[in-house]
Amino acid sequence: MSTEIPTKVIEELIKDMDKDKAMIDMLNKLLLLYKSGAFDTAVELLMTVKNVSSVITDSMIDNLALTLRELAPLIDALANNPLLKLLGESLNDTEVDKAIIKAKEKGVSLGDVIGLMRNNDVLTGLYVFLTVMKSLGRKVREFKAEG
Repeated sequence: MSTEIPTKVIEELIKDMDKDKAMIDMLNKLLLLYKSGAFDTAVELLMTVKNVSSVITDSMIDNLALTLRELAPLIDALANNPLLKLLGESLNDTEVDKAIIKAKEKGVSLGDVIGLMRNNDVLTGLYVFLTVMKSLGRKVREFKAEG
C-alpha cells in the first residue's frame, strides 16, 4: 500500500523554501538519526507494525470488540462504585501511612488492634467490610450450587 502526495500539494509546500537548504537539512537529520541508531530502531519498529498488521485478522478485531462490549458494564460498575472510590481515598489517608510506618518500625500488638476496635470509624469500616464478605460468601455458595 503506497500513498502519494499530489504534485500540486508538494509544489505549494516548497514554493517559498530554498530547496537546496531543505535537502541538506533533511540529509543532516537522516544522518543524525542513522548515527544515533534511532533510524534502525524506527525501521525495525515499522517492520514490526507491518508484520503484526498482516497477522491480525478481521475476526480477531471482531472478537476483541465483542469482548470489550461484554466488559463495558463491569468497567462502568467499577468506575462508578462508591465503595471503590471510598476505598481508594482511604488508602491515600495519612493515617494509613502512619500505621504502615509504625507496623514496620515498632510492630503491632494485640492491644493496638483492640484499641482500634473502640473507634467508631473502625467499627463502621469493619461493618461494611463484613457485609461485603457476607455478600461474597453468598455469591460463592450460589456459584457452587450452579456448577
